[in-house]
Amino acid sequence: PPRPTVTWTTVIEQVQLGELALLQHSRQDIRVLPWTQPLNREAARLYFKIKRAREEIIRRNVEIQRQVTFMLDNFNDYRHTIAATSAEDPDLAAELQERLDYQVQIDREIAIKLYEASRLPGFSG
Repeated sequence: PPRPTVTWTTVIEQVQLGELALLQHSRQDIRVLPWTQPLNREAARLYFKIKRAREEIIRRNVEIQRQVTFMLDNFNDYRHTIAATSAEDPDLAAELQERLDYQVQIDREIAIKLYEASRLPGFSG
């Protein structure tokens, strides 16, 4: 039967599998083992891709909570500092308020994205 066409990708995959001349003459012909078949390799690749995606969901759940906590703490720190400095240094308090207003606009956009992420399947909060 005709042999499959060899491409650069195929060569690289075969090098990774050791299907080239180095292992062809070993005691056991690994080319006939189940893990060398393209469909089985693809199934394994997809399995590990799904496994990594599930791990990533867990990491994202933690990161979302940390980001929300950071934004709330930052807001509260600004409010406390503005209140503490408003009597002694109104110019500084006004500058801090401007920065807080700007940060709130940014945080609002981030919060919208985080809310959308929280609606995705797998979010546990």
